[in-house]
Amino acid sequence: MLLKDVKVGIAITGSFCTFETILVEIERLVNEGADVYPIMSYNANDFDTRFGLAKEWKDKITKATGKEIISTIQDAEGIGPGNF
Repeated sequence: MLLKDVKVGIAITGSFCTFETILVEIERLVNEGADVYPIMSYNANDFDTRFGLAKEWKDKITKATGKEIISTIQDAEGIGPGNF
């Protein structure tokens, strides 16, 4: 596994048309052994669009990474310098 023990933060913003591509890349990173931390902006986390429902995307990303979505500043504090 090329990325074994590598920690990667993936920040997903409101470019909703790219979510499918992002999911494929997240799965690729995980399959290579990376420890992927999903981070979503307010818009990406909360808005339903013609590209899908926010809850469905969050469920897919959570399933792919095995981690809860980081979506607030308070949640992100745990991955700051020295903690990540």
